[in-house]
Amino acid sequence: MKSDKFLLFVLLGIIFWLNGVFVIRLVGSYLLTESNPFIFIGFLLAIPVTALTLVVAKYLGKLSYNQLLKPVVIMTFTATSCDAIAFTWFHHIYNSNLHIALNGAALILWGAGLGLAFAYYLDTRKT
Repeated sequence: MKSDKFLLFVLLGIIFWLNGVFVIRLVGSYLLTESNPFIFIGFLLAIPVTALTLVVAKYLGKLSYNQLLKPVVIMTFTATSCDAIAFTWFHHIYNSNLHIALNGAALILWGAGLGLAFAYYLDTRKT
């Protein structure tokens, strides 16, 4: 992979992580609370959002779907590294409530796992 593409996918990993943080700050106090029985909705909504991130990565990287595994690994490593650093030392960027911040970080990790699973499926699919 050329260095310009590598940097593109690192940047996309940061952007997708920042979008996740923004969404958590926006709706976390309503959706990610300890007593909310509908918290699973956030995790379900992450499925199409994650699929959309793969479409964006495919388009910007000028790739086919079966070429997305390596770029998604790069984006996921970047996003989960940002998530780990932010949650360890700056968890207040998610929410001032630690429980909501924890659920938000978990939601981002769920999206990262989904992205890897989708990319793996697309990589193994015959086109």
